Amino acid sequence: MSTPDSGLPPTLVELDHGGREVLRVARPRKATRRVGRVVEAEVEPKKRRGARSGSGAAKSADNIAMHRLANLALVLGVVAGGVGSIDGLLHAAEMAFTPALSWVLPTALDVFLVGTAVATLALRERRAWAAVAFCVVVTLGLVGFSAVVNFTYWQSVTTPGTLPHEIGPFIKGAMPVLLLVALEILAAINTTKRRVLPTSVARLVAERDRLRGELRVSGTVAKLKARKKARG
Repeated sequence: MSTPDSGLPPTLVELDHGGREVLRVARPRKATRRVGRVVEAEVEPKKRRGARSGSGAAKSADNIAMHRLANLALVLGVVAGGVGSIDGLLHAAEMAFTPALSWVLPTALDVFLVGTAVATLALRERRAWAAVAFCVVVTLGLVGFSAVVNFTYWQSVTTPGTLPHEIGPFIKGAMPVLLLVALEILAAINTTKRRVLPTSVARLVAERDRLRGELRVSGTVAKLKARKKARG
């Protein structure tokens, strides 16, 4: 192993699966600039072959592929919840409106609640907290009323004692709730800013990682020296 005064590149010693010592030359340039990451990558013992879960190559969940997948799934959830709720509201509207005006009820409830939910996000950015509270109350009221209308309608058109009469109303009543939940998550994932650490905290984290790497190297070297002396 080279010493600081030898003029040779620094080396790291580790053991392979057979217990043999393997010398690896670390690049001085990378070691001086990013000591913590280089050391951790080279000193950490290799994992034994076995069942592979893929966790070793895991990436951050906050990437463009996951973002697009989440958006697609949430958009489908919004569409499914909206269609399921509007279907019940269109039929329920015939009890109060003429067939030509059956569109009024789903527009007054589900379309309106989508507008108030989106408006809540815009008002929150403006820090208009009174208006935000008002929109939240209106949105929850619209969702609750839409759920009750869907629940009651489906219960009235099914035969008591049958499975559709017992389960169907709950499924119909859950549709506007699904619409709102999917919409809120979709809006949150597209409007929430990524948290950035302050410069001072980032420097402390980098210094901590660097010191951890140096301690890990010194501990490994000390163990190898002791093992050599025991063998000699």
